[in-house]
Amino acid sequence: LLAEEKDLPPTNVINLGLSGEYIQRLLDSGRYDKVVSKLPGIDYVLIRYGLNDNARRENFVENFPKDYHELIARLKKDHPQAELIVMTVIPYGDEATSQKINGLNEQVAKTENLPLFDIYPRY
Repeated sequence: LLAEEKDLPPTNVINLGLSGEYIQRLLDSGRYDKVVSKLPGIDYVLIRYGLNDNARRENFVENFPKDYHELIARLKKDHPQAELIVMTVIPYGDEATSQKINGLNEQVAKTENLPLFDIYPRY
C-alpha cells in the first residue's frame, strides 16, 4: 500500500513475524542476533508481542515485561536511529486475557517512553 502512495519516498517493509514466536524464544534461539540485529537502515520498528508469550512464558505477568525491556534495550543498541513502537495485540480468546496482555504492553511502552499503537479497537 505504501508503494502506491506516489508522494512518499520508496519504502521497504520487512516483516519478521514468525508463527508461534514469543520474546524469550526470539532472544534465546539466536534468531534476534542472526536476523534482527543485522538489518541495515531501519527507521521504524513496530513490536507486537503478547499472545504467544502468554501461552508459553512461565510466570507471564512478571517475565513478559522483563523480556520486553530486554528486547527493547537490544533494539535501541543495534538500531539507535530507529523509532520503536509498541503495539497492542488483537482480540484473541477471552477479553480479560487480551486486556491483561495489552495492559502489560501499555505499561512497557510507558516505562520505556515509547509510543503505543493500539490496534485492539480496530478489531
